[in-house]
Amino acid sequence: AMLATGERRRWAASHQRQARGAAKHDLRILRWTLEAYVSYARYYVDMLRSLSDRASLLARVDAVGHDAYLERAARGEGVIIALAHVGNWDLAGAWAHAVGAPVVAVAERLAEPEVTAFFDRLRDVLGIDVVEPGARGTRLLLRTLREGGRVALVVDRDVTGSGRLGTLFGREVPVAAGPAVLAVLADVPVLPAACYQLPGRRHLIRVWPPIEPPRQGSREERIAVVHRAVVAALEEQIALAPSQWHNLVPGL
Repeated sequence: AMLATGERRRWAASHQRQARGAAKHDLRILRWTLEAYVSYARYYVDMLRSLSDRASLLARVDAVGHDAYLERAARGEGVIIALAHVGNWDLAGAWAHAVGAPVVAVAERLAEPEVTAFFDRLRDVLGIDVVEPGARGTRLLLRTLREGGRVALVVDRDVTGSGRLGTLFGREVPVAAGPAVLAVLADVPVLPAACYQLPGRRHLIRVWPPIEPPRQGSREERIAVVHRAVVAALEEQIALAPSQWHNLVPGL
């Protein structure tokens, strides 16, 4: 797959170089890119395995820093989870369902409708409620948050073209602004989180401290503050395991 997708491979190599602060012709870039593809392949394998082995999911997933998430869920308070395409973000959604705090997520619409439909069905089985990007989806997410639900957004790719600039690994790039906008409009915190692949079939979910929307300033100023904090958290998520960053498209 790595050799068959030349353009995607070049973007993956560029992102690996940038995330690791390497020179353009560093000979290690090829190895790092191959590791990213291997990790991406494991993402699919683990997703499919989870369909037939959901009973053991909690036994295979460790979690740290997740108390605030579970506490807000228990109190019926809305929260936004912001993730990058690192490790296995869908398995994090399956874990949330397994612990009784399921999420609503936005899923990218792919060029092939049948592939999009396949992933929608897969996520439905895993307990992830999916909405489409766009105005209607945004209204559903706001309602979910205001009613005390949980919204999960994978935001390191600006798939709609409406992202805001943020500094990621020293470069100004467009990053999806959904977490910041929704946090301010619904007055709920953002919890950055990642689900990292561990040896064997194990995973580690790590949740960062909440990013609270500020009370002072205009709406635009408050969104900007939250957006900067979210982008900084994304950079930290990726830097902890750059070989698990499955970003194969332009942007960084």
